[in-house]
Amino acid sequence: KASRGPLHINAIGSDSTGKMELDPDLIAAADLLVADSRVQTKERGEYEEALARGLVSLDDVVELGELASRTELHRKSDGRDDCRFTIFDSSGVAVQDCVIAAMVNEALLSKE
Repeated sequence: KASRGPLHINAIGSDSTGKMELDPDLIAAADLLVADSRVQTKERGEYEEALARGLVSLDDVVELGELASRTELHRKSDGRDDCRFTIFDSSGVAVQDCVIAAMVNEALLSKE
């Protein structure tokens, strides 16, 4: 894949079947695809059409939790160039939303 980076897109809001905002060819051009749920992204969200058309494989999609533990996939913050084009698709996982809300609440309360 020819890198179009450095570029990152957060895709949030395509939470039902057939609803998407990004062109499937753009999805196929990405160097790294991340989703909050691999299983869920097959059913709805930005990657649904690209997966259905065979432009990308479910094996190409990294789950958010997996990304957190695979440091080789992280962007480099030490000044080295990272020209990858990455996309994160959040179709909504309730338990993740609850944990994030609790963390934000805790951070806000600690500032009082």
